[in-house]
Amino acid sequence: MINLVKISIIGIFIIFCFFSCSIHQKKSYANSCVIDVINDEFIFTKQDSIKLDKIYASNKKFADSCEKYNLNCIFDPIMIEANFKGGIHKFYKVFSDNFEIPKKTIHGTKSTAFLTIGRNGEIKSFKILDTKKNKLHNEISRVLRLEELNNWKPAYIVGDPCEYSFEIKFIFIEK
Repeated sequence: MINLVKISIIGIFIIFCFFSCSIHQKKSYANSCVIDVINDEFIFTKQDSIKLDKIYASNKKFADSCEKYNLNCIFDPIMIEANFKGGIHKFYKVFSDNFEIPKKTIHGTKSTAFLTIGRNGEIKSFKILDTKKNKLHNEISRVLRLEELNNWKPAYIVGDPCEYSFEIKFIFIEK
């Protein structure tokens, strides 16, 4: 049953990605940092999975009746991603405006951060990869802790807020 849920979720995600232009976006601000958001996922509890199973069964019946009677039917989204208030481009801008590239950072240095947005719409946690505990790592941490960046609309599964994780890649460019 869990595999069915995973396959269904992956199917919905693939369809969503196909019809959405906003899943994979790159943006550069102030010639200092290129930010790329990729690899997002909802974090499910057992109760979330049970709700989803019921909804998928209901949607299957609905889809079958639409097909049987040759109707064009519209489905409401079951899952809604976490979004930065003002849009992801505002997130990029706030990050870039507050970020100071440390001296001796090599042009083109790359780093990755995994962010988890909590049910309350704040950054619950983050993990920075690809950098040692150095000035660059500390600067990324400092900026991600800013109050201005803890301004998210939480993700939802079947109308209930849930945790949401995604990966951000940074490329640091000399000014």
